[in-house]
Amino acid sequence: MKQVVIVGGSAAGVAIVEALLPRGEFEFTFFLADDCLPYSRERIVDLVAPEGPADRGEIKPKSFFAQPAVRVIFQQTISRINFKRRKIFTEAKEQIDFDILILTEMTAPVWPQARGRNKTGVYHASRLSQARVLAEALPSVETIVIESEFLSDLALAAALSRRKKEVLLFVPSAGWTTALSEEHLKWLKSLLGNSGIRLWENEAIEEILGDTEVKAVRLKSAKKVLASQAVIFSTPFEDLRPIEQTELSLDTTVIVSGRMRASVENVFGLDRMIWPKGNLQSASFLTPDVLWQAQTVVQEISSDLALNPLSRPLSVFSFSIAETTFDMIGCLPAGLKPAEAIFDPIAGSLCLVFAVEGQVVGVCLINLRKDFDKFLRFVQQRVNLIEVRDQLT
Repeated sequence: MKQVVIVGGSAAGVAIVEALLPRGEFEFTFFLADDCLPYSRERIVDLVAPEGPADRGEIKPKSFFAQPAVRVIFQQTISRINFKRRKIFTEAKEQIDFDILILTEMTAPVWPQARGRNKTGVYHASRLSQARVLAEALPSVETIVIESEFLSDLALAAALSRRKKEVLLFVPSAGWTTALSEEHLKWLKSLLGNSGIRLWENEAIEEILGDTEVKAVRLKSAKKVLASQAVIFSTPFEDLRPIEQTELSLDTTVIVSGRMRASVENVFGLDRMIWPKGNLQSASFLTPDVLWQAQTVVQEISSDLALNPLSRPLSVFSFSIAETTFDMIGCLPAGLKPAEAIFDPIAGSLCLVFAVEGQVVGVCLINLRKDFDKFLRFVQQRVNLIEVRDQLT
């Protein structure tokens, strides 16, 4: 049987295994950076929320990963991948053979270049194991700094503010605040400020201060020093060093075709491994959900273009900050500017519609939960932007 190795715990990788497993033609190996089975990324927020972990659990029960054709490798670091010999080498000197390789994330994220990031109290928001350590440290923390390019990390800030923590949220120059007008940004800053979240746009951390533990951060542009006992980074890119100097075509991510194929035969890139950068409007593979990517890979591997669509729900993330509701539907990558923004200062609401190649791929609703179902349909059906504008005017 063909050996399929999935690097990373993305829902896309799980969906591929679920679709191909009944065929009996493949054996699957999950190569995971964390110490737990693939999980919904919302669990990272749940761990630090005062309400405690929600009942989201793993993407699939343990019995799914215990099947004879499924193997899971936990907490191993990839040292290199030999694409000609089709082998993965780990720092523990283990070798894993593959016929098909699916890259959804590497075993480590890229950390920003801030000095002092090796201190106790510095965490990365993309890994559940880091969130666990943060959750244990929270009782002794008063002020937390988050540096993130992602709009969705407002949910993390909201969870921490509900724990009565002061939250300083820094968004670098390529981050989501570029999607907002000056009027929208001023309004949102006021909303967040009322809940103890201070938002700084076009700002990043230059240095983390303290002997061995975090005591403060020095900012890049403002050159200010702000007291803090914890720093959380959330970056969109993975550490590609194990696959550099190989036949694989790379930029800051793996370069793939519209069918998710990398430049090496039988190698695919999905999810965090292909975060688009640059001219997002021309990125044909940018989709409302990573499960579309999974569907495409299943079709490519099985050579069956008539497969039924995968039956997993669209990515939806809903949360509240005080009385303000946020609903994020579909694809909202850092740096993608909204094709449409509808702001009602009297009602205190904002709708951001994101589109690629004229089709709606994501929506952010602030205080518009009453319109959730309508916008969910827009994203599910990839409705043409012109039709959406007609309905909103």
